[in-house]
Amino acid sequence: MAVPKGGALLLCQNLISYHTQGASCTLAINSNAFPGEVPPRLDPMAPEGEGAAAERQARLFATNVHPEAAAAAGRTAPKAPGLELEGDAARGTWLAPNVVLLGLKSGQLVLVQLRFEGNSATKIQVE
Repeated sequence: MAVPKGGALLLCQNLISYHTQGASCTLAINSNAFPGEVPPRLDPMAPEGEGAAAERQARLFATNVHPEAAAAAGRTAPKAPGLELEGDAARGTWLAPNVVLLGLKSGQLVLVQLRFEGNSATKIQVE
């Protein structure tokens, strides 16, 4: 969505990101934005059988985000403290040139504030 002061605010399932030609900043809004661990390789000779081993591993790593699949922006983004939000299907309206009210698919309303230095946002805060 376009930002009144210039640039664009990107709403993703796991991240909120602000971009302009000169700068960008990102905030992780849930822990899925960060890479998890690499699962061990499957053993095709497992005593329980390859299918059962794959099923067990899928259960163990169901919420794990493989490091190769995690967004590069999320690797260094700070996390919104105390929040686990999902940003997909979010809608927003600007209340001020630096404050947007987001409606999430869960029905939650969230205030997002952009902190500007000059013409570029340097920090994103979520309340």
